[in-house]
Amino acid sequence: MNIFKNKVLLLGGLLLLFSGVFAQNMTWPGDVNNNGIANGVDLIYMGYAYGVQGPQRPNADSLWTSQIIAPWQFFFPSQQLDLAFADTNGDGVVDSLDKNIIESNYRETHLPIFPDSSIIGITGVDPALVINYPANDSIFPGSTLDLEISLGGPNQPVNNFFGISFTISFDTSLVNENNISDVFVSSGWVDSSNTNLVLSLGEVYIENGPIVGEGKFDVCITRTLGTPVTGFGQIGTFSIVMEDNISGKVGNSPVDLNLTLSNVVMLDHNLQSVGVVPVNSTFTVIAANNKQPIIDHKIDLFPNPTKDRLHINTGNLIMNKVELFNLIGQQVHHEIIKNKTEHTCQFNQTENGIFILKIYTNKGILVRKILISSE
Repeated sequence: MNIFKNKVLLLGGLLLLFSGVFAQNMTWPGDVNNNGIANGVDLIYMGYAYGVQGPQRPNADSLWTSQIIAPWQFFFPSQQLDLAFADTNGDGVVDSLDKNIIESNYRETHLPIFPDSSIIGITGVDPALVINYPANDSIFPGSTLDLEISLGGPNQPVNNFFGISFTISFDTSLVNENNISDVFVSSGWVDSSNTNLVLSLGEVYIENGPIVGEGKFDVCITRTLGTPVTGFGQIGTFSIVMEDNISGKVGNSPVDLNLTLSNVVMLDHNLQSVGVVPVNSTFTVIAANNKQPIIDHKIDLFPNPTKDRLHINTGNLIMNKVELFNLIGQQVHHEIIKNKTEHTCQFNQTENGIFILKIYTNKGILVRKILISSE
C-alpha cells in the first residue's frame, strides 16, 4: 500500500513539475509578465526588454490564445521569466510593434491570475502621484481640461524610476469617455536624454462594478532599454472633455469632478515595486451651460499659410491655451500657455490642409482658420 501511495505521490509531483515547466514555455500575447492579465504593467516589462532579439515564436499570431515560445535564454530580473514573453507579436525582436498587441488584448485574462504587486507609500516619505489642472480655468459643460501627471517632489524624489501604471476613475455623467486623449510623455526628467524611447499607454473603459456610470482610464508610462532615472515633476499629459449637458443630469449647482487613483504600480530598474502615494484630485464644474464665449478681436497671426509654426499676438488679451482641430473635429494639437499675449506654436506631424485654431483668453475664445502646407 505504501509503495502504491509513494508511486502516486511521485507521479503527482512529476505532473506538477511538468505543468510548471510547460507553463513557463507558453505565452498569451500581451501578458508579458505572465501573471494572467494583459495590462499596463506588461508595458513596463516590455520596456525593460526593449531592443532585445531572439528566435521567432513558431506559428505566432496576436490572438489571445496560449502559444509556445522559443526560449531566448535571457531573463527578467529576480525571476526565471524569459524575455521572449515581451516579444508579443513573435517576430523575434522587442520593439514598438509589441505595444500594439498589449493594447489589442488589453484586460484579457487567463488562469491562474496573480495580482500585480502594489505598495501604497507613506505620505511625506514616499513620492506622490498627482493629477494637476495647471490652467486653473473655470470648468463648464463642454470644456476641455488639459491635465498634467506629476510624480514626486523636491523632498520626495523618485529613485531609480523605470515605469508606473495606474487607473483613474471618473464619473461618465461629467466626463465624455469618448473624448479622452492619448497620454503624451513630457520632455524632462523622465525622458532626460530626449531619445523618445519612453513609452506610454492610455486605455478607457467602463467597468461593471458597484458604482454605476464609473469610467476607468488606465495610464502607463515607462522607460526602455532597462535604464532607470532619478527625478521628480511632470511625467505626462492628457486631456478630457466635459459632457455638454451636465445640468440636465445633476442640476444647475456646481458639482465636483473627482479623479480617483487606484491600482498604482511603480517599478524600479529591477522591476521591483516601490512605494508611491496616490493623491486623488477634485475640480469644481459649473454645471449651468454658460460656456466661455466666442469673441471677435483683432489679433496678429503669421505666417498663414504656414509649414510647421505659427506666431500669435493677441494684443491686450491674455492667452492660456491653444487648440487645433481638423475639419472633421479631431483635435491634432493642444498646449497650455501661461499668461502670455504672444506665443509661437510648433505643429509637428500635422497633415496638410485647413485647420480650425481656438485661442483661449481671459475674455473668451478666438477662432481662426489656418492653412498648413509643407510646400
